[in-house]
Amino acid sequence: MRWIWVAGVPMGIPEGVHADGLADGSLWAGAWLGSFALVGSVLTVGLLRP
Repeated sequence: MRWIWVAGVPMGIPEGVHADGLADGSLWAGAWLGSFALVGSVLTVGLLRP
């Protein structure tokens, strides 16, 4: 969802909030943090599999 916002689609948030997030870079920060969380969960599953 966060990468969709960075791509320019204001899905689920008001357009003004989306434009402000793109202007100040906060949407990019959220997208990167979400990506790191996904990578961490995949690595955890890889460690727990037999």
